Amino acid sequence: KIFLLHDTSGNTSIYKNLVTRLDSYSVFGINSIYIQNPRKKIHKISSIAKEYAKEIASIQPKNSINLLGWCSGGILAYQVALELINLGRHISNAFLIETFLTPPLSKDFKETHISNDIQDILFIIEDISRKLNTPPPNIAIHEIPQFSSTHKKAEYIYKTIKPLIKKLHLEKKHLVFLIKIYLKNNKTIKSFKLPSTKINARIIYSSDSNIKNSKKHHIPWKEIYSEKKYFYQISGNHYSIMNLSNSKALALHINNTLKRS
Repeated sequence: KIFLLHDTSGNTSIYKNLVTRLDSYSVFGINSIYIQNPRKKIHKISSIAKEYAKEIASIQPKNSINLLGWCSGGILAYQVALELINLGRHISNAFLIETFLTPPLSKDFKETHISNDIQDILFIIEDISRKLNTPPPNIAIHEIPQFSSTHKKAEYIYKTIKPLIKKLHLEKKHLVFLIKIYLKNNKTIKSFKLPSTKINARIIYSSDSNIKNSKKHHIPWKEIYSEKKYFYQISGNHYSIMNLSNSKALALHINNTLKRS
């Protein structure tokens, strides 16, 4: 079995091109707990990961476990791996695909002295835009108001990206709900702190980002591994690495790694 952890969007649809190419493995997608329980208050990543770890352990009560996560899903995979280890389980592989342990503020929105709330809004607007293969809309950053609630933030984001999402044919109510899930997950992911426990992590990165360059991205790789370092490069960028053509190379590498495990 292999378990896929959701990214900030809260769902595992980003893996749709990958799952059909994973040979002879049962694939389980772990969607956001905030989707399962929309009224749930925002929790730290360690708390959420414990719930995911218990769910995974119940699905696979025996044998070693394989985890996979793209982008912030990689951070979740890393944290869930630690929680499973605490439960006495062995992690065969934790595939971290295009995962920044400290998510950077987008280069398209580089600004100084902006609040965390505005950074969250900018990140979500860009993430949705990029997944739709559309450039983010032009935004006057210092004109973004402060919001008193998650609902008002979600309404603002919806209005901003509305021209980009017409082709989705989703009702406003549903889209605002999904944006709220984004906001909650983003807060949870940002609570991540690098623990001292090491795991069998396998880093897969795009040729565009070159995550392997720890000096560039300030990623303390030596604090992550329990064994020798594993890096693998796929052509493309942060988003295209998961598209139909690049997912073939990605699946081939994952399949070969799983066979050797």
